[in-house]
Amino acid sequence: RSTHLRLKTGVTTPMFTLNAVDTPGSPMETTAHYALFGISLHGNRTDTVANECHGIYLPDTTWSQATQYSSSITAIDFEIVNFSGRGIHAGGNRNWLLLDNGVIRYNNSDGLLIKGYDSLISNMAIGVNENYGVWLVGGGGNVFSNCPVYYNGKRNIMIGSFVDHPCSFVNCIFDSAAEEAVYIDGPVGDIS
Repeated sequence: RSTHLRLKTGVTTPMFTLNAVDTPGSPMETTAHYALFGISLHGNRTDTVANECHGIYLPDTTWSQATQYSSSITAIDFEIVNFSGRGIHAGGNRNWLLLDNGVIRYNNSDGLLIKGYDSLISNMAIGVNENYGVWLVGGGGNVFSNCPVYYNGKRNIMIGSFVDHPCSFVNCIFDSAAEEAVYIDGPVGDIS
């Protein structure tokens, strides 16, 4: 990774806040995604307790997926470590994350939170986060492949009851977690 960014001591806000652009009626094909390639993001979790200090923060949008598709993120060959919040927080209507060849670990909250739909996550090592490795809050249609998720403080995979579409985990390893390796919180869409 050729670029290394470190959050300054005492900063309590996300390293990157990537807001969606309000372009009514925009289809997925014309919605530009933010892109990160070959980058390491290092937080300051040892000198701050702010739980909103995420590595990458994609806030919820104020509009519905039914009216427009919102920008998300493509990240390839990256590392996100040591944040006092989450590694990546992808809020509501921030769909179609494309994450490949990355590492998310040592964060004081979750490694990866997703509230949206249709994400492709591959070749990701997600571990040693204090809360959940992956928290699927809502949405669905997310596919994980070749992802070891390991040694997280509560659960490796947390699937919330608002996940209403199928999600798949292919060739993934769920190693030891403090509570459960995989936890499904109520009725959800199909999980394979």
